[in-house]
Amino acid sequence: MAIGSTPPWWWVVGDDGAGHVVEYQDFGIEQAGHLLNALREAVPMRTIHDGGRRREERLDPEELEAAHLKGAAAVLLLGELEAMVLGEPESERELWKRLLDEVGQVLDEIEAAPQDGARKDRVALAEHLREARERIDGIGFATAFAQSEADGEDEEGFVLSVQSETALHAFWLGWRMRAIDQKPFDEAARTGVKVQEGAKLGGEMTRSPRPETVKILAAMDEALKAQAERGVAESVQQAAAVAYQKDLGSSRSANARLYQRHRK
Repeated sequence: MAIGSTPPWWWVVGDDGAGHVVEYQDFGIEQAGHLLNALREAVPMRTIHDGGRRREERLDPEELEAAHLKGAAAVLLLGELEAMVLGEPESERELWKRLLDEVGQVLDEIEAAPQDGARKDRVALAEHLREARERIDGIGFATAFAQSEADGEDEEGFVLSVQSETALHAFWLGWRMRAIDQKPFDEAARTGVKVQEGAKLGGEMTRSPRPETVKILAAMDEALKAQAERGVAESVQQAAAVAYQKDLGSSRSANARLYQRHRK
């Protein structure tokens, strides 16, 4: 086989004229990253307008005509290559810890900065800072109590994951409401990290499947089937990433937990 020059370098064409994306399972991180960037640049994007929000997504394989673009889109949809490059997604516990660290740094910087303006404004700022610190401590106390009531390591881990995801959604809900209150059409109220989408059901705790849950599970089943057809080891995390790339669920790790609850 030889790699064709037209289509691109990553498209392997056999003697029979059939082609496929170059085998990447044995690639190192640098090679895999180079291939991932090339495929992302090749597959066209479309813009989705949803009310006041706007987002972009790549076309699915069946929407493309050129064989090499179909192949590239299929690899991106599978999510295996992205997982090789980016590694496993952060869990809600990791995301929440990182967010708390960032919030703490912001509070420290504000407190250390010279305070100008009227005295009443300085007093109000000091009150906000005090209240913020108390809220952070309150979350810590509630978490510690929940941990103490957990029965075993598995339940403790589950409790911490639920607490972290709930805290993340509550944090971003407050952030969005503040943005809406200050400026209804502020760009910050229309865009942001997907984990902010607390209204989505990827992390729902109910065991009665809702329409959104059914969509997530179906997308993951399809991704797992594609893995089996490719002869690669089953990876729920990669299937969760595929569903997340389709704008299903609030996070990849939330999708994985949802699958564990409903399929295992």
